[in-house]
Amino acid sequence: MKMGKTEVHAETRSSRRESNPPTSALSAPPREKNSGWETKNLADLCDVVGGGTPPKDKPAFYSGDIPWATVRDMRQDVITETEFRITKDAVKSSATNIIPSGNVVIATRVGLGKVCLLGQDTAINQDLRGIV
Repeated sequence: MKMGKTEVHAETRSSRRESNPPTSALSAPPREKNSGWETKNLADLCDVVGGGTPPKDKPAFYSGDIPWATVRDMRQDVITETEFRITKDAVKSSATNIIPSGNVVIATRVGLGKVCLLGQDTAINQDLRGIV
């Protein structure tokens, strides 16, 4: 089976053109015809999953077994340890999501552009997006 080339685009707010705004943050920017690459939206190929922070005023939430990643944990190419670990109740009580091991996380606010692979199932904060 022969597979064609695919070019993936994730557009950021700063790169949007006011005269031709995309329909979503994951819309592909205009490309020249005949580039040899098929253009697809990132959201058509995978899920982009956000994170969140459990309430800091509940210290019990930070005494669990679930790794919870922030940009500070993105010191190496593969995240195998995190500074904080949270509980299942912390996950239920916040916007965090657990991203399965082997997937990519990208910093989208603080530390913009950092990219790491997850070496274990890991919950993420709001500065990160999981590409699943």
